[in-house]
Amino acid sequence: MLRAVCNLRCSPNQTVNRSAEMPTRSKTGSRDKEKNTRWVVLLFNPATLVALVAFLAIVLWNRFETKIEPVVHRTIDSNRLKLTDQPPWISVNLVEAVIHENHLGDIRLGQQDCLERIAAALKVQPWIRSVVSIRKTAEAVFADVLFREPVGLVEFHDNTLVPVDEDAIVLEGGALAPEQASRYWRISIREPRTDGLGTGLKWNDLRISDAVAIARAWNGRQSSVGLMRIVNSGYPTGDRLRLQAFELWTAGGFVVCWGSAPGHELQGEADAETKIRALLEFVRAKGPLEKSGFTSIDVRDGTIRQYDAKLAGQNADFIMNLK
Repeated sequence: MLRAVCNLRCSPNQTVNRSAEMPTRSKTGSRDKEKNTRWVVLLFNPATLVALVAFLAIVLWNRFETKIEPVVHRTIDSNRLKLTDQPPWISVNLVEAVIHENHLGDIRLGQQDCLERIAAALKVQPWIRSVVSIRKTAEAVFADVLFREPVGLVEFHDNTLVPVDEDAIVLEGGALAPEQASRYWRISIREPRTDGLGTGLKWNDLRISDAVAIARAWNGRQSSVGLMRIVNSGYPTGDRLRLQAFELWTAGGFVVCWGSAPGHELQGEADAETKIRALLEFVRAKGPLEKSGFTSIDVRDGTIRQYDAKLAGQNADFIMNLK
């Protein structure tokens, strides 16, 4: 019996069968491994990757075409160009003006030079001093800009008012809000030069540049003393030394002899801030200029003195028709 068990466990036939099975399993594993390797090589083949990306692109485009295409082809209009909030002294819609004047309606948000063309259009708009920044999203273009503000309105005898900013740049009179006009100096000079005059350009008249400098020095404080007009009756000469002294007038005709433009004072003449402080203190002490007991005053040396009545009246015929 023990021999039978031994013969059963150690049967030569069983040994041969086990030996035959082992190489069969090894060959099958090798074939599977080779098959997997071929798939990996095929998957990461450059041609396969290109084909796969192209296929995915087609699938995504077919799915989202209706959402993507309108963004690419959206054109600029007043709803898609956003500027810094417009100041109250400008009455026209600058966004619409910029689009219309520069034919921006044919620009698409998706085109490469979109921001460049819009920035260039904004920079030539006279009411815009500079473009601080500009950017775009899928919905609109956003521009942060600085605006120009008038410091004075140059008067003509036909009652035309032409606004100028602190650099004597000519602004569009029709775009100035009428209710804002009283905030700014009237600049009254004899026969203003108009050669080369144009909106967005600097006014080529020394008297206007000097008057603007006076207005800039006051920085809006003129209303507290009742002054509203800067006057110079001298003819254009191109030479400050030959210009007559500037006068400042109230609406009722009270005259303040001011003198020279800031930075161009004659010897012994006070600077602009000293003159302004003297006038502010005088009004605090005496009340409104027209009720001060004087008919005109001279502030050129930084103190308040009586102004010669004959000199004070020399410009009366020049501005008598101005409103």
